Amino acid sequence: MINHKITLLAIAATALAIPAAAQQQSTTDILMMVITVIAIASIIYTYHLTQTEKGLEHKAAELKKIIDKQRAEISQNQTLLAQQSRQLSKDVDSRVEDEIRKAEKLAQPKKQNTDPIRMEYWGKIEKMSAPASSINTQKMLVEKKDLETLIEITKKKYLERELDEKAFGEIIGGYQRRLIEIESKLGKQA
Repeated sequence: MINHKITLLAIAATALAIPAAAQQQSTTDILMMVITVIAIASIIYTYHLTQTEKGLEHKAAELKKIIDKQRAEISQNQTLLAQQSRQLSKDVDSRVEDEIRKAEKLAQPKKQNTDPIRMEYWGKIEKMSAPASSINTQKMLVEKKDLETLIEITKKKYLERELDEKAFGEIIGGYQRRLIEIESKLGKQA
């Protein structure tokens, strides 16, 4: 761009100088001046072309270096991403297993007190205070409420992506089977 401006400036200066020189100098002098201006313009144009070609070659080499560097960075990032993905998968699997264990513990019926003296004592009190069917009904209602709570917790964990679809289906299926059993027993008692 600068070289074009210099060329145009030289031609304009010559064009302005020719009429003034024509009045004072001979035709040969004017012809020499025109030839000099054309020579200068051609030298500037040639210089511009060579610089442009070298400049383009230099820019192409720089761009190739940048592209190679970016390809190397992309390769490193892909490797790092694969490693992080594997680690994340392991972390998620271990979390899911932990949650499944917790849910299974909650789904198991609570252990009764194993002390025989206390069991006998509380058994006598329960028998005196309420009929057997009432006690069973109360236990089933408590268990039903617990199962409904577990189902809600499991749904929440699934929606928060803490459980995968397979684990969610297995856990919910177990809870729902037990819930149906309890509801059918409660329906028979009613």
